[in-house]
Amino acid sequence: MADPFNIAVDFVLRWEGGLSEDPHDPGGITKWGLSQRAYPNLDIRNLTRDEAIRQYRNDYWNACKCAELPSP
Repeated sequence: MADPFNIAVDFVLRWEGGLSEDPHDPGGITKWGLSQRAYPNLDIRNLTRDEAIRQYRNDYWNACKCAELPSP
């Protein structure tokens, strides 16, 4: 059985990816869907995919206890 976290993060990262420096984006520099505004202590410009995945697991998946949710 596939790991639900990997399915979810692969889906997100299919749409979120490269570096974005849109001056109209209130989040500032964004990469892998993570913004400088939300993560002021991260070097977003040099953020790797693996580092982004760790952030998603810790700050979203684990924080929301997604592993405890019933299967769809």
